[in-house]
Amino acid sequence: MGNDKVPTPEEIAITPNGEFAYVASYSPSGFTVINTDDKSTTTFTLGSHLYGVAITPDGLYAYMTDYGATTPGIVYIIDTSNNQVTATVTVGGEPQGLAIYEFTTPIPPVDVLLPPRKLSGSQQKGNFGLVYELYNSLEWKSSPSEGVTGYIVRWNGKESGLLNASTRSFTVHNVKKGSSTLYSVTAVDSEGNESDPVTITIN
Repeated sequence: MGNDKVPTPEEIAITPNGEFAYVASYSPSGFTVINTDDKSTTTFTLGSHLYGVAITPDGLYAYMTDYGATTPGIVYIIDTSNNQVTATVTVGGEPQGLAIYEFTTPIPPVDVLLPPRKLSGSQQKGNFGLVYELYNSLEWKSSPSEGVTGYIVRWNGKESGLLNASTRSFTVHNVKKGSSTLYSVTAVDSEGNESDPVTITIN
């Protein structure tokens, strides 16, 4: 990461605000994000031969094809806020270029339920005079998908149950000192489908 070169570039796409350029590469397979202001670069390893790249009109997601994925082909959906894969779409073998279009007439939505965005968390201390409690606090931004009816938080074999769609935070009380816990949050739609999870570890 942080080098000033782009390895074996294939295709490039620029975010709508002009701040970043995303370059798909094939050897090693991955993508590079270029800051168009200071020309700094950050490279991420992904897939087996990334080829095509396109940015959504709102700039929230980058779509990248994996030409090396043959049975089936794969399109990665990358959250541009943290450059992590948030979902994958199965397509025909050896996908190459792709494009994103804005239609003036309604079209059926892509059947991908996207997870909540920007999950963060921290351990905090509540003082009650001579005693205190440690608790872990989670916060997230809503899933950009339509039809989300709620969220589920999971940790240590436990789960929150279905939280209201307007809920953006969750707290786990009485955490043991020195413990490390992996939390996941998924979005749920009206048919009971769940998105891929977003995760965070709180120490």
